[in-house]
Amino acid sequence: RLRAQSVSVQERIGGSIAVKKILEKRGRFKGVYGTVAELSRVPQKYQLAVESAAGNKAMHLIVEDDRIAADCIAFLKENKFGQANFIPLNRIKTVEILESDKKLLKAGGAHDFLLNLIKFDPKYKNAFAFVFGNTLLVENIDAARSIGIGRIRMATLDGDLAEFSGVMRGGYAEKRKSTLFVEKDVGDELRDREDDLEKTHVSMKILETKITMKKKWRSFKSFLISVSRKASHSCSSR
Repeated sequence: RLRAQSVSVQERIGGSIAVKKILEKRGRFKGVYGTVAELSRVPQKYQLAVESAAGNKAMHLIVEDDRIAADCIAFLKENKFGQANFIPLNRIKTVEILESDKKLLKAGGAHDFLLNLIKFDPKYKNAFAFVFGNTLLVENIDAARSIGIGRIRMATLDGDLAEFSGVMRGGYAEKRKSTLFVEKDVGDELRDREDDLEKTHVSMKILETKITMKKKWRSFKSFLISVSRKASHSCSSR
């Protein structure tokens, strides 16, 4: 399952040669952190909503500053690798969640703002605030209509979207599982599995040591009893 998940993410990244080439050169471009999707952790039940709300911004590259972005763009031009989108943390402008927006959380079918449901390193906050802004997660399209289409940007649990402009997007999609946003990074999960195995190995070693010590103690105890009996028998003979 982990291998399949890793392949699906890599396939989506591979869909953009430019993004793939920049990620391969992270050693050269020190300020390239990764794609929006790569740098986030999303609980499974929110993944469709998050992927729908992110759209093509899911594959935007988060970089340290506009100098790094410019260097990457020059590299892509020089090598004719195509184009990529960059989010320089020192320049990006965000959409704030206003107090008037927060009042909508009391509406029926409203869950929370997507920004609050995605896990990411705090240093990338402005990048994620740019991508998701004040997008509100709602139960379904009926809940969105009840709150008011065009009142705020909304995404439903099953991936439909109601834009602030009033545009609505949704319908049937054959694949109803996100291949970009995952609950936990594949590498992190593999490392956790390795840590668990290591802990199990250590526990087994400790258990083996205890069993060995117990056996030695029993053997020593039997030896003491044997010596005691021999000493007792020797005294009786005298």
